[in-house]
Amino acid sequence: MANTTYRYLVYATLGLSLIVIVLGAYTRLTEAGLGCPDWPGCYGTLSVPQTPAQLAQAQLTYPDAPVEVEKAWNEMIHRYVAGTLGLLILALNIASWQQVSRSKKLPFCLLVVVCFQAALGMWTVTLNLMPIVVMGHLLGGFTIVSLLLLLALRVRQQARQLKALLALPSDLLDTTSPALSPADAQKLQHAFDELDFEMSHQQVISVDAMKRANERATHEQQIKDSDAAELPPAFTPTKWLLILAAFALITVVGQIMLGGWTAANYAAVVCTQLPLCEVDWLAQYDTSAFAPIQPEHASYQFGVLDYAQRVTIHVTHRIGAVVVCGVVGAFVWQLMRSPQYRRLATVITVVLVLQILLGITNVLAHLPLAVAVSHNLVGLILLLTVVAANYRLVLDYRQAQHNAAARLLSAKAWIAEEHHHG
Repeated sequence: MANTTYRYLVYATLGLSLIVIVLGAYTRLTEAGLGCPDWPGCYGTLSVPQTPAQLAQAQLTYPDAPVEVEKAWNEMIHRYVAGTLGLLILALNIASWQQVSRSKKLPFCLLVVVCFQAALGMWTVTLNLMPIVVMGHLLGGFTIVSLLLLLALRVRQQARQLKALLALPSDLLDTTSPALSPADAQKLQHAFDELDFEMSHQQVISVDAMKRANERATHEQQIKDSDAAELPPAFTPTKWLLILAAFALITVVGQIMLGGWTAANYAAVVCTQLPLCEVDWLAQYDTSAFAPIQPEHASYQFGVLDYAQRVTIHVTHRIGAVVVCGVVGAFVWQLMRSPQYRRLATVITVVLVLQILLGITNVLAHLPLAVAVSHNLVGLILLLTVVAANYRLVLDYRQAQHNAAARLLSAKAWIAEEHHHG
């Protein structure tokens, strides 16, 4: 598979994963999670029963689960799209082994997670919406999207770095070489495939010209460094900022878990006032609401916890939102101090504010379907922006460490040379 095709496959898979998340939220919020009482089919077929004969057979096979065609289609469409996503992730794994330079670990992790996610989808049905399974299914979906984002960022970074290998300014060259013919360009494309490189019709640079270009570039860089000696140094991420970024990511993940637990236990609308719940939630706070394994029930649809336990879950989710605002706000404030991160900080801020507004609307408007689905999607986007910020900061920190080590080695070499010449 060509490098461009592989990169676009990664992007397409990431886009499809977002659609799967939206469909999953819609399926759950329309109470279609049990629209098909079996898995992976629906009433024993690969589609939804439609004809009178199929409906009669379905009713005979599953007498306790009457066919609701609309809900069944919601569930099956979600399964079809999720299955397609799994096939694309499998294709990514196959393609990753076609070239040495392509990441192997991320696609393999994706394959493992998507297989486990399929199992969680099956258990969601067979265990009749057990809350711990429903929450795990949500987290599995968010994990898949996050891993795909990391893979997309890595592929994009490799493409940019490798394109720069031949993107030398023409004024650095003393001689001009003839352009590549289409046939030669194709041959060099195959030669550079192992480097995940993409050839265009660029000039061939001789070894001598490369040496001269490198010497001139080094000389010009020394002049620039001399001119900029009195300027303040460029901002580089500190370990403290990396720790804050990781903590922001942890708090966002924790809040997503609380949101999944709130939804799985049908606690989203037990409190209808802001900023506090209309009941004395502190007196009714019951930590047993967070027991991962609940007493066995025939079905967990519509929830099995009592009112006090649901209030506990709801209020804890609100408290979590306050914590996220504080931690992510501090993180954004630190990012705003550097011009190179201000755009990223602005995006995180906009997404966080939008998520807060959607959460408030859910409470005041009693969980309208469109708003509730959007709340799921924007929560995922908030996670992705924080993941992207962590990725960017780690890369910049490593680059700064590498540059510092290179400067140290250069200084040691210069000192040794001076000592050698006396």
